[in-house]
Amino acid sequence: MPPADIVVLDENIDIDLDDDTLYVKGSELACELRGRGFMGIVCILTGTSEEHLEGLAWLPWVDYVFDKSTDIKTIGNELSAAYANMSSQSPTRKST
Repeated sequence: MPPADIVVLDENIDIDLDDDTLYVKGSELACELRGRGFMGIVCILTGTSEEHLEGLAWLPWVDYVFDKSTDIKTIGNELSAAYANMSSQSPTRKST
């Protein structure tokens, strides 16, 4: 499978297991991805407060944060432009 260029994660991920539910934060997964060398674009979607959105946006391993109510065309346009910019430059992003 080829490597991904863009990762879109929900901030609050609930994984139902047989006898338990695992709760994972998308921002924590993003940090793990960067730690493993992912150099693409990381986007977090969340339905949280404005303050939390701003906090997520400051994380060095997150490139974009959108409220879940954001129009999908807006998100698509932003990520497409970021991808086009990333593709036109030589890879310089370092993992954190």
